[in-house]
Amino acid sequence: MVVKMLVEDLPIEPALKKALLKAGYRELYPPQEQAIKHGVLDGKSILLAAPTASGKTLVGEIAAVSSILRGGRAVYLAPLKAIASEKYDKFQRTYSELGVKVSISLGDYTSRDTDPGKSDLLVMTYEKFDSLTRHSPRMLQALTCVVLDEIHLTSSETRGGTLEVIVANLKTEAPSCQVIGLSATVSNASELARWLEAEPVVSDWRPIPLLEGVYLNGSIYYPAGTKPLSEAKRSAPPVEVLVRHYIKKGGQALVFYGSRSRAQKAAMRLSRRLKRILSRKEAERVYSMIRELEDKIPATPTTIELADCMKYGIAFHHAGLPHEARRAVEELFREGCIKVVCSTPTLAAGVNLPARLVVIRDYRRYEAGIGQRPIPVMEYKQMCMPGDLRVCTPQGLVEIRNLSPRDAVLSPSPNTGVSYIARAGSRIANRVIEVKAGSSYITLTPEHPV
Repeated sequence: MVVKMLVEDLPIEPALKKALLKAGYRELYPPQEQAIKHGVLDGKSILLAAPTASGKTLVGEIAAVSSILRGGRAVYLAPLKAIASEKYDKFQRTYSELGVKVSISLGDYTSRDTDPGKSDLLVMTYEKFDSLTRHSPRMLQALTCVVLDEIHLTSSETRGGTLEVIVANLKTEAPSCQVIGLSATVSNASELARWLEAEPVVSDWRPIPLLEGVYLNGSIYYPAGTKPLSEAKRSAPPVEVLVRHYIKKGGQALVFYGSRSRAQKAAMRLSRRLKRILSRKEAERVYSMIRELEDKIPATPTTIELADCMKYGIAFHHAGLPHEARRAVEELFREGCIKVVCSTPTLAAGVNLPARLVVIRDYRRYEAGIGQRPIPVMEYKQMCMPGDLRVCTPQGLVEIRNLSPRDAVLSPSPNTGVSYIARAGSRIANRVIEVKAGSSYITLTPEHPV
């Protein structure tokens, strides 16, 4: 019999233990237990590489709060506003009773209840933290724990360079700071850990099995066989068929699109075609949330469309929505009052929502200077959130099968976390905006080239 590690037995502050038990934590998942055994509670830096929904965040927050209760200061960094907002809400609920002052600072939202400069636990995006520490570099020296969520994004063209600069500055200005890197499963975790100067903790454990298939002409094609859907009609759009099938079974669905406009239009279309999917109690809760939003944020064409969709149990989610609207959609989905969310990949990286079905409608996406190209394998894996079915619905199954191994969406091997700065080389040279020399900063702008 396998003996699981219990929260009750963890060598942590009694107040923290009480807060975790109150939040519903009783037993640790295997990746969490591995992290504890590798010394994360002793102040050791680790890189935890494990699948989505395997409990990586809890490891980071226990390390951060333990550090704070010992008199330190911690930062939780996430790549996206949606992730940062979710973590902030969770940390507030779980740890505010301990006297831990939590604050969030994003591009479009800063919590009013706490001054970010005086808080114990700051939640930020990479870019916000990078900007803050460049203007106040001494802040780094005060940190005792930094959690880097989605650290495998070092290979990202949009965020990789910023993330690498953050890590480099931490090594220079705060060498004694505990660093917790949280990563999806990558093939070079040991190499990534060496760069981070951390202990690698790797696990492929996930809480529920993952079933992946491709939908085409009324059937879902799995590696082990084919499942026809009785509801499928030749004229019905694939997403509607899949969503309707699983809503009837009491499930919820996430549908990923390649752009904000496509996600928004899809939600409007589904709200017109899927009727009476909410109970009276669920509908009352949705209408109550809509009224709350009307009091908090100004009405715009986008928020009006969102409210119209929500009335029918459908919503869309993307970075163009106000913070309060995104949070409302996430909250209602967790409560089961929103049945379908049409989203851009904003929700793919770390925002855990209880979907039974995930549909990846657009497996190709436009990239400037390149054109349409398949989404990266890592992004596909990130979309595989808690649930028991994932479906790809491209224009045809043959097209999926003919993808080259380099661009394949359904790939058995995870991506490799590589240095974007090293990979981009000369292409990134003209993007440099600051050079650090000793304790001084030289700013280079397009108006002042060197």
